[in-house]
Amino acid sequence: MRKSQEVTSLSQNERNEEVAKHGTVWTTVSFDTVSLGRRQQYTVLKEVLGPSSFAIRYVTLGDFASAWRLFINEKILHIIQQYTEAVLSYYQCNKNQAS
Repeated sequence: MRKSQEVTSLSQNERNEEVAKHGTVWTTVSFDTVSLGRRQQYTVLKEVLGPSSFAIRYVTLGDFASAWRLFINEKILHIIQQYTEAVLSYYQCNKNQAS
C-alpha cells in the first residue's frame, strides 16, 4: 500500500520512497498498519425496507387520518391552533385599525 505526500527535498528518497515527475512522493507502508478488505459486520448499519412495525399496527389501509396521526399528535394540533388564531387575531386587529 502506498501513501501520497508532497516533498520539499529529494533527500527523503532513501526510505523506500519514490518521487513522481510532479514532485509527489509515494511511500511504501507495511500491511499490518493498514486495514484491508471488507469492514467488520458490526460496523455496518442495516435497516429493513418498508414501514416500521409501529406504522403497520397503527395505520389503517386507505385511512389518511391514521397516517396523519403518526406525525401530528394532539399537542402539535393544539400549537397549530393557537398560532393560527393568533395570526387571525393580528390581521383582524390591523384590518379594523385601517378602516
